[in-house]
Amino acid sequence: MNAEINDLQKNIMLFVTDWVKQKKTTVPKQEIIKRMTNDGVKFFTTDNAINALLKKGYIRKSAVPVKNTSYVMLRGVNY
Repeated sequence: MNAEINDLQKNIMLFVTDWVKQKKTTVPKQEIIKRMTNDGVKFFTTDNAINALLKKGYIRKSAVPVKNTSYVMLRGVNY
């Protein structure tokens, strides 16, 4: 595991990786939050983890011209 990201951030990255492999699209923020909420993580905690991944350069906001925020992975994580 990468030392600079915690378990929640790693789980988000794995979800993003799986989403992109299966659906071939960027991941809407609400889908990340929905998945983590289903795993018992609160909205605020997930939002903070997403922001931390943005700051660390693991993901970036996509340039899709819609109102919804989506993310695309910049760096991978080790399983």
